[in-house]
Amino acid sequence: MNSSSQHLDHLVELQRCRHAIAVDDVTNVLDAASIPYKKSSNIQTAPSGVVGEDSAAEVIISVIARDYDKAQSVLEEDALESPLPDDHHLHHASDDELLEVVLLPDEWNSFDVAHARNILRKKGLSLSEKDLLSLKQIKIRDLEKGEGAAFYVLILGWFTSLLAPFIALFIGLHLFRNKNQSPLGSFHTYTLKTRIQGALISFISATILVLVISSLVYSWS
Repeated sequence: MNSSSQHLDHLVELQRCRHAIAVDDVTNVLDAASIPYKKSSNIQTAPSGVVGEDSAAEVIISVIARDYDKAQSVLEEDALESPLPDDHHLHHASDDELLEVVLLPDEWNSFDVAHARNILRKKGLSLSEKDLLSLKQIKIRDLEKGEGAAFYVLILGWFTSLLAPFIALFIGLHLFRNKNQSPLGSFHTYTLKTRIQGALISFISATILVLVISSLVYSWS
């Protein structure tokens, strides 16, 4: 915890880093701007200084919610002082990919976010925070809709609910419960219509399984 962060509350995640140099780069900028922050780890046993690319451990740098925009701004200003290398992946990114970087700044390093925003600006696609919020909400709504399951999966689920209810139960539960993890949150993979079919397949196959097991138990008694 830096010297001015003893009374931090209402923290929000600003940046995740896997290398000590990256941690220092971020915290030095925050210190220079007198922005308090807190360092923690996503793994309890991980050291506060970092573990490398092949490790799941990351150092999480958080700031007070009201300082978030200011912190992002100073980090991006600092990042733009270094030019984007000629072989950097952002040079070949589509507009949608660049927007995703800008929309999800906590999932990328400040260097990428700043230069993605700069590239969009040069393309005439400069966006205000209000525009970015609207785009994020649109993307969340799209993710919430889910997708329809393949027709053969639904047919297999209904068919096996009568002939192989144990298999159908797993198919139904998958359709009903499966979720995709996104930087914007966790969302059901399938549409509401598909999830309802998955619930029905699960219910029917579970009922048949109970009847079969009850019948076997009765015949053995």
